[in-house]
Amino acid sequence: MCYRSYYAEITELFVVEEYRKQGVATALMASAEDYFKDKNVKGYQLFTGKQNEIAQAFYEKNGYTQSEEQMYRKRV
Repeated sequence: MCYRSYYAEITELFVVEEYRKQGVATALMASAEDYFKDKNVKGYQLFTGKQNEIAQAFYEKNGYTQSEEQMYRKRV
């Protein structure tokens, strides 16, 4: 493990366009955070695209801050 504490990782969050701006994503995030609140996690982490400014604004509005970590990927 590369972290000293446990973190819940949110890997995908998508809301169909016709249901956006209705609180669906906020409710999903709250539900995920509520599920882990007594599971000994010290926080939450997630990834989003550098160009996905809408998602970035959403996460920041919900208390998330950008970290300095790098993600690497190799496609096969």
